[in-house]
Amino acid sequence: MGRSIAYTWPMTRRGSSWFWSIVSASFVVGALFHLYRMLAVLAADTSPLWRHALFAAINLGAAWGCWRQPRWFIWVFGLLLLQQLYSHGGDFVQAWPERVDWRSLLVLVGMPIVALALWRRRRLETR
Repeated sequence: MGRSIAYTWPMTRRGSSWFWSIVSASFVVGALFHLYRMLAVLAADTSPLWRHALFAAINLGAAWGCWRQPRWFIWVFGLLLLQQLYSHGGDFVQAWPERVDWRSLLVLVGMPIVALALWRRRRLETR
């Protein structure tokens, strides 16, 4: 019996193109955010400039990796996923219940979805 489109959506040709384009663009937006925070020194920002520069580069690398999807990228993305879950998870918990940290929530939901899609795509390619 065939699988539903919801189960295989990111792996269909048309769905895959849209999905990975959106994911890659999201990482480019993340890089632009870090560049902005690096150049516009904000009083409320406690992160050093080098951290924003590092994450701008990491986000551009993630955008490239999600677009090109080399076989080894899942392992690099897995390390980034762990770091992001730790960092944004802590930010989310610290903000809760006074406010919802929407940026962290987006990362906490979106990054595992991307990781699963990368893993699934790699697994399907080995068949």
